[in-house]
Amino acid sequence: MVKDKKMDLQFKEIMNQLLITSKSYWENDELIRLEPIRFFEMPYSNILKVKLIFKNGCQNIYIKIFKLEQETIQMLELDMDSKKPIEVMENKIKIDFEMAKSLYQEFKKYPGYSTIKPIAVFPQYLAVVSEEIQGENLAKILEKEAMFYPTLNTLKTLSSYLNGCGKWLRIFQKITQKEKNGKLNLDSIIEYVDIRMKKMADNPNVKFSKILREEVIKYFEKQKRCIKDSDLIISGIHGDFAPVNIIIDGDRIICSDFNMSMYGSTYHDLTRFYHQLQLFLYKPIFRPKTILRLQKSFLGGYGVELDIISQPIFKLFMIQHVICHYFGLVMLKRRPWREHLYNKLVCRRHLQWLIKTIQED
Repeated sequence: MVKDKKMDLQFKEIMNQLLITSKSYWENDELIRLEPIRFFEMPYSNILKVKLIFKNGCQNIYIKIFKLEQETIQMLELDMDSKKPIEVMENKIKIDFEMAKSLYQEFKKYPGYSTIKPIAVFPQYLAVVSEEIQGENLAKILEKEAMFYPTLNTLKTLSSYLNGCGKWLRIFQKITQKEKNGKLNLDSIIEYVDIRMKKMADNPNVKFSKILREEVIKYFEKQKRCIKDSDLIISGIHGDFAPVNIIIDGDRIICSDFNMSMYGSTYHDLTRFYHQLQLFLYKPIFRPKTILRLQKSFLGGYGVELDIISQPIFKLFMIQHVICHYFGLVMLKRRPWREHLYNKLVCRRHLQWLIKTIQED
């Protein structure tokens, strides 16, 4: 099932460890054996779906092993300092696992909202184990149900899902927000974005001029002066809060994949999710009216009105997400021709939006 012999051996060693120490994870039943079901190779990790055979039933889990590659380090935004990449990755995985465990317990206080249950962590393999949950991925639901002219009942259902996502985010921030976190340093946003802009502006093969880079920096500096102190609150951030990481199980909203979690602005995840919905508009099968309704439902669940998108802090984070998404696309290796053409369209639309936004203000 797993072609790479070294990777196959790692998965087998992890499964053996789970079997030997099974009572630490599943106290109420006896684990008889583990059966691999399916292997997935992802950009930053390898995942094995495994069936657990207990004395009194069965259950599926996922074993995820992160790839120790430069792309993974960049994606997780790890600070190397003087440490070796393997040490930093191991530490990051342990911290994320403990945070995931804590969140899973905290969300039990809020019926209808949850996270995927983390089971075990094996830092020496850069691996985490989590429980499989029932339900359907929100991104797939939207791809299938929100296209063209959805019925009023379908729109109502989709809107309730998006409203629930906004409520989930508000709860997550309530759980993770602490006074000792301090206030957001706005200069850090500019520095974060400018690292990517400089790389693109210096690359002759990328359509991102040095003039545009300077204009974006000027825009940030101008908008920074308009931001209120109350907009600088810090909480936990998911880091990749998007429909693709939301599972809908009946009336339950379940969020997965906290590998990019950290502390940051309360606007980070809010604008990230809003931007991810905006990306649907780059496909002609989705109507602006439909996507706008879903965006309003999401913001409403979070507890804000649509006019928040005109706030300076909201705009700055939207620009950050657009530039980071653009950066990711232009730095991709050559993709299959259909994906390549679509990515070129998205890049063109991103540039148009970016130029329009900084010129309007």
